[in-house]
Amino acid sequence: MSATEKAAREKAAIEQAAIEQTAKAQATSKQQAGQGGMQAPILLSASAQTPLLAEAALAAGWHCQRWRADLTMHNNQARVAMVEVGEQVTLDVLRQHFPQAIFISENADLSVDFQLTAKHKSLFEPILQQAAKHWRRGQKITELAKDVGMRRQRMHQLNEISLAL
Repeated sequence: MSATEKAAREKAAIEQAAIEQTAKAQATSKQQAGQGGMQAPILLSASAQTPLLAEAALAAGWHCQRWRADLTMHNNQARVAMVEVGEQVTLDVLRQHFPQAIFISENADLSVDFQLTAKHKSLFEPILQQAAKHWRRGQKITELAKDVGMRRQRMHQLNEISLAL
């Protein structure tokens, strides 16, 4: 193979990679636009083991993070749609931090929303889809509640102004 052919192949490979990267970026922006501009939900793993749903969640466009007691997630707390719980973590503490999230575990002794094992792999995608829908609805409800609060505040201000006049 000549140097010219080698350079042409490398150039074609680089162009193909750029096309694929652009397509991925466009798909991500379309997905976020379809979700009203919302960011991707988060699968939070509080388990010492490898997260059970991590591979399926990443494939579905989710973000995956590990939880530690000293970790603060104030900025991302509302984005946590699902929490995978292990034995060593207190479930009550996690429920206080993430009240809107769906909780899953492999441990049958914990009181979670779904108990899953690796043999339930065919259910991973439908459960993630349901969790994402639940999370989006919760986000919309929160936004609507904020709008109602703002409108009430404005009405109260207008009422005070009218009484002053």
